[in-house]
Amino acid sequence: MVRAYILTKVISGMENSIFESLKKSGEAHLLFGEYDILVILNVKDMNEIDEKVSEIRNIEGVETTCTCVDRCCL
Repeated sequence: MVRAYILTKVISGMENSIFESLKKSGEAHLLFGEYDILVILNVKDMNEIDEKVSEIRNIEGVETTCTCVDRCCL
């Protein structure tokens, strides 16, 4: 199992609608600060992380993502 933390910046004013969409992909949290939303994924391998990050980046209003992989789960 692999755990990934995906920090997401979105267009101002779209936080809530994107947050609702991201909650369907995994655990999601609204943030204050440089990033707007944190998505936590627990998946089987790095390929699945690539797929999920691509899905997130394709959501209208998502500007950037930063993915951090938890080494202890590799």
